Amino acid sequence: MNIIGWVVNKVKNIFSNLGVRAFSMMYYGTIVSFRYLNFKHDPNPMIFIMYSGQQYTHGLNFHYMSDTDKQWFGNMIYLIKKGNQILDGRTLYMMLKSQRPSIIRSCYRKYHTGMIQGPRMVSAGFTPMKKLEQRSTDPFIEALNKHLTPEIQPAYSVKVAYYDEELKDRIIKSQHATPIGSATTSATTPIQPASQQQNVQQPASTGAQQI
Repeated sequence: MNIIGWVVNKVKNIFSNLGVRAFSMMYYGTIVSFRYLNFKHDPNPMIFIMYSGQQYTHGLNFHYMSDTDKQWFGNMIYLIKKGNQILDGRTLYMMLKSQRPSIIRSCYRKYHTGMIQGPRMVSAGFTPMKKLEQRSTDPFIEALNKHLTPEIQPAYSVKVAYYDEELKDRIIKSQHATPIGSATTSATTPIQPASQQQNVQQPASTGAQQI
C-alpha cells in the first residue's frame, strides 16, 4: 500500500470512529448540542434528535427556530411526557408537519454523523434519560428542563400512538399545562379536528436539508 492509500484509510478510520461515538450519544427524543466539522452556517448546532444512525443524524436545529415555535415545541415535549406517550419519529414528524409546518420548514436538518464531535445531551426531552443530562446555559433549555423537573409521574399506563391523529387526540386531553418560560401567549396552538387535518405525503427523510 502506498503512502496516499495509507493516509486515506487512516482518515476514513478516524471519521468512522467519530461516527460510532457520536451515534452512541444521540438518542431520539433528546436535545443534544455538538460541534459540527462540515458546517456551512452553524458550527455548534443544538438539535432535537429525530433519528441518528452511523451515517446520518436527523434533527430540528433550535438555532433556526423562532421564539414562538420554541414555546410551542417545548410545551409539546411536556405534553407528550405528561401523557406518557410512545411514538416513533415518523409519527412525530407527521404531526409537526400538519400542526406546526414552520418548524419543519425552518429547522429540519440532516448531518453526517461522522462529522459530529463532542455531543452533549442538554435535555432528556420526553425520554427517561434525565440522569444523562448535562447543564446548559441556554435560556430555553434551562426553562424546559425546569418545567420537566421533577420527573413527571403519569397516573396511567404507557400508551403507544400509532398515527398522528390518535396522538393529537391524546395530547388535547392534557392541555392544562403551564406554558414553558414566561411567554405571554399560549405555548400551544388549537388542535384541528380530523376533518380539517392536512394531507401529509412526504416521509421525514425528505424534509431534511443537508448541511
